[in-house]
Amino acid sequence: MAPSPPHGLRFAHSAHWPSKTHWSIVLTAADTTSPGAQHALEQLCRAYWYPVYAYVRHRGHARPDAEDLTQSFFQHLIESHALAAARPERGRFRAFVRVSLDHFVISQWRRENALKRGGGATALSCDGGWAEARYQQEEVCELTPERLYERSWALTLLQRVLDSVKAELVAEGRGPLFATIKDRLVGDPEAGSYADLARQVGTEESALKKTVQRLRHHYGQILRHEVAHTVASSDDVDDELRHLLAVVST
Repeated sequence: MAPSPPHGLRFAHSAHWPSKTHWSIVLTAADTTSPGAQHALEQLCRAYWYPVYAYVRHRGHARPDAEDLTQSFFQHLIESHALAAARPERGRFRAFVRVSLDHFVISQWRRENALKRGGGATALSCDGGWAEARYQQEEVCELTPERLYERSWALTLLQRVLDSVKAELVAEGRGPLFATIKDRLVGDPEAGSYADLARQVGTEESALKKTVQRLRHHYGQILRHEVAHTVASSDDVDDELRHLLAVVST
């Protein structure tokens, strides 16, 4: 599994996606007068940090430059109030981020006084080692930077959904069950025998199959819920799900 951002991230209060809807977080972050604006910004930075890093890294920037550029881009979004231009009716937020990043690279990175890590007034820092470690695990040879960005976004979202299921089971005292069946939740539920898995968690094979079926359905519901919060209309959910699954399968 790809490395996750360290819990010590200064902009991260939680490893889990918040309960608010995706677009409500974007709009809260854009409203600098809102008491929750800073926290909303931190959540958005956590969700999009790696897709942005992978995108600029795959465009040919060496690791130190990619780390600086990613840092500077998010500081730019914050300090220029660029998020005020993001609206649900204008399309998907991930597209807004990538277009904004392209504009930033063209107009800002060539300047000799581009912001460096920790150089801005906004406290937003990250040990970039986790992002580089994940990037080194990516099979990027056949991917364009745009495709890698989309894939990174999709995998980050899928991991967030899996983390939600894990958090629920751990809270119920069923963490070992999750560790045993997690691959069945996102892969082929019929691959291999359930007998050994059932013995590991101390249950009957038929009962474990039913549990996996129920949790796969629950996983799908959470995924659909998350995707619904990244698009402008409920009519776009099915298309976005198809796009997400197509991206991760290529």
